[in-house]
Amino acid sequence: MKIKNQNPIIDLYLLNKFLYKYFFFFAIINLILFYFSSENLYFIFYFFSVLIFLILISKYIKEDYFCFFAQISSIFLIILTQLTFIISFVLSKILYEINFENFLNYFFFCDLKTYALANIYLSFFSISLILINKIIPLELIAAVRKKVNNFNFDFKNNKLYILIIFCIFIEFIYLFTGRLGSQLSGGFIVKNAEFIQNLNEYDDVNWYTQFYYFITSFHLFLNLLFFSKKKDNESKFSLYFILVSLILNFLFYGFFVRRMAIQFFLIAVVFFIFFKKLKITPKFALFGALIFFLTFQFTNLLQTIRTNESYNLSTNKTLLEILKEGKIQKYFFEDDRMYSAKGVISSNISKRILNNHELASLFYHKTGETNILKGQLLLNHFIRAIPSKIFPSKHNYPVAEPLVSTVTDSPLFNNDTTDSFQSFSFADFGILGLLIYPLVLNLLFLCFYKIINLGIINNFTCLFIFILFFPMYSIRITETNITDWLVLLRNILIFILMFNFILSKMDSQK
Repeated sequence: MKIKNQNPIIDLYLLNKFLYKYFFFFAIINLILFYFSSENLYFIFYFFSVLIFLILISKYIKEDYFCFFAQISSIFLIILTQLTFIISFVLSKILYEINFENFLNYFFFCDLKTYALANIYLSFFSISLILINKIIPLELIAAVRKKVNNFNFDFKNNKLYILIIFCIFIEFIYLFTGRLGSQLSGGFIVKNAEFIQNLNEYDDVNWYTQFYYFITSFHLFLNLLFFSKKKDNESKFSLYFILVSLILNFLFYGFFVRRMAIQFFLIAVVFFIFFKKLKITPKFALFGALIFFLTFQFTNLLQTIRTNESYNLSTNKTLLEILKEGKIQKYFFEDDRMYSAKGVISSNISKRILNNHELASLFYHKTGETNILKGQLLLNHFIRAIPSKIFPSKHNYPVAEPLVSTVTDSPLFNNDTTDSFQSFSFADFGILGLLIYPLVLNLLFLCFYKIINLGIINNFTCLFIFILFFPMYSIRITETNITDWLVLLRNILIFILMFNFILSKMDSQK
């Protein structure tokens, strides 16, 4: 039975109480696994742990649950860590036919015991995230929640059509002007990009690369608004129009990074449930599973495009050039290409999807016992969020693997690996990272709450900001860094006033 009380104090108290218990439970089962290291036991414990969580959490979660940043972040940190282990475990058995201990040793430079220790650390990191969340005034959270729930659906379709066409027009401009590249080129072709010597890569970040995310997210927001007010007597033209819009939106949104397609799916489902005030029925769950399957197949296509071994793509080719060459089409019509690509994809998923292995590798190589970064990583993340035009030498301040590798013997950080708050916190401050990084994250949460609650920000824009930020503290929480959050915060301050003006006009001209 769902809790009906709308008081955020009561809602947060009940949710936090449940999460404290569950995170302690997760810490205890990992302590047991540390002393009884059996890979099958890990699989069984994590499987039932996730199942128990999904059964119990339903009575605490409401349609507007995304307003609770710290709580949702901690949930995704713990649950995704277990789910990725389960998936990686199964795929490793199918693809490599070796025990998981050897799999961890060979690819991630850790073992089952240090992986259990890493998850214990993650448990207390999540608990700390919620405890320190008390620095954010409840009145502010309540005000934001009220703003979200006061959303008005009373607007005309013709205004939606105009805005959707505007978004599609902008997206095609990116395509036909050659701004869009392959994933090998970072998603964008940035002309006259500066080569960064110490990073051995080009600076492919520009105002139009940042703006693209806002346009595709705005397009998704508009599609969701249409579906939220769709009636049974809707014309066939309207339905066909929005279907085409949704497909194009999905293609443009999900092109660059594999996880973006999954991100698109998550945003669409969560906010559609909120808009429609839906209950999760078996029929809805089945439909969601079907859409997720189609989404996953699309990510396979994206990974195929990205895989140089499959198509030998040049790093400077635009998406338009790739389409004209017909190489993408071969994915669907050449069996040998499909088989080869899917093999690469499955192997990549099994190795890339596993979360928290980076912290386990730090523990395995005894990082932090004598040497830590002492806050340098955190400082450099803030520096890297400064626009290049203001601070051109910011690339001289390394972050992530180049910096972490200076305090660890783990070979994992000699190459690209997962960015995670928990591993960065330990490399930066040792055990004190359990307090310092959750504090920083909560201060960033506070900034987002403050922006959303500004009087100038209308209810439409408020929800649009949520759609922009929601992936960062949910599905991407296991592979993101503070720079990403700061850049998004910076870009919201730069771009959001324009969208706020458009949405205000849409709201006032009913």
